[in-house]
Amino acid sequence: MKIYSPQLIDAGDEVKIQTTFECKQGTKILWYSVDKNYAKYLTTEKSDAFVVGLLLLAMQNNEDIYIEGKMSEILYYNLNNYYIKLLSLSLSNLNEIKIFPKELDNGKSYYCKQAVGTGFSGGVDSFSTICQHMLEDTPESYKITHFLFANVGSHGEFEPEKAKNLFNERYDLLKNYPEETGRNFIKLDSNLSEILNMKFTHTHTVRNASSALLMQKLFSKYYYSSGYKIDETKVQLVDKVSNGSIAYSDAIAQKYLCTETFSFISTSLQLDRVERTKLISNYEPTYKYLNTCVKDGTNCSTCFKCCRTIFTLQLLNKFDKYKDIFNLETFNTKKNLFLASVISDKNSIYNREILQLTKDTGYKFPFYLYILAMYLWIFEKFKNSLKYTIYFFLDQNKIRKI
Repeated sequence: MKIYSPQLIDAGDEVKIQTTFECKQGTKILWYSVDKNYAKYLTTEKSDAFVVGLLLLAMQNNEDIYIEGKMSEILYYNLNNYYIKLLSLSLSNLNEIKIFPKELDNGKSYYCKQAVGTGFSGGVDSFSTICQHMLEDTPESYKITHFLFANVGSHGEFEPEKAKNLFNERYDLLKNYPEETGRNFIKLDSNLSEILNMKFTHTHTVRNASSALLMQKLFSKYYYSSGYKIDETKVQLVDKVSNGSIAYSDAIAQKYLCTETFSFISTSLQLDRVERTKLISNYEPTYKYLNTCVKDGTNCSTCFKCCRTIFTLQLLNKFDKYKDIFNLETFNTKKNLFLASVISDKNSIYNREILQLTKDTGYKFPFYLYILAMYLWIFEKFKNSLKYTIYFFLDQNKIRKI
């Protein structure tokens, strides 16, 4: 793979930073766009953001990366020696490759404003990072100054138009919060998902690091909310386990995505999801802006994240504060199935945390939920056998194609 130097393209009210790259699929363009007011912070002096953004594709293609320009010396060292190996241990279809830049940059080719950024999605992890770095006793140089909202996969990986519509809808729902707190809210669009065509939960750390690295002239520190507590940190083949996520390795990965002027910092590692929910439930803006849904712009109250959040808030006696943004009646239509799934799948860390909270609060599951949980467990255990049996009886030729 060959990556050319970044270029700025005027797009009216927005500005695009893009690069042309050559790979097995042909010559393509990877771009990111932001409001033109942030054009001066886009890092055109080196290709760090694009190298990180295209790293997964190059590894999947088993192509070494050749950079027709500069990249950070520290990032070059860490990717070649450590992070590429970590990624190859995380996804079975990735190969170990090498990166060859024409020139290395030591961070002295531009001025950094020393701002502190974080991604803001309105979720539990996001607000947990905010509470710890805006409200608590945080050194001034570590307090959040900017929020970033990026379209790099969290709104949908495989349907770009649908993802962009959801991206815009969620941005409109959240944009008043940064204004109320006196922080800038940077809206960043990209075609990265179309380029990668990979599952977001398997690749989100790389995608979001790429977005943040675009603005090394602005950010000296960037907080990335970890999905798991530090004692759950591990490297595993996430595409070979049920509900695998690259977030398990965030605490390891973050130090390998830094540069001379930019620190990528994994946050909330000391708290599990229940503890994070408890923390943010004392922060009034969450009563209006908490957004946990994986399906819609507003909280649907039925997806697994909405259900998990609602039930946790109920156990903490905090749900009344959130009654305007979650629909309890809608949740109740799915509550039994959700609770049965919690009981039946104790491999899930989040489920184990909820089960512990039920013990701590004295909550008792109705007996019929254990019966339903047993059926769910049996179905999950034998669903592949059932699928093959159905194929066999419907059409014996089909089973040969599976």
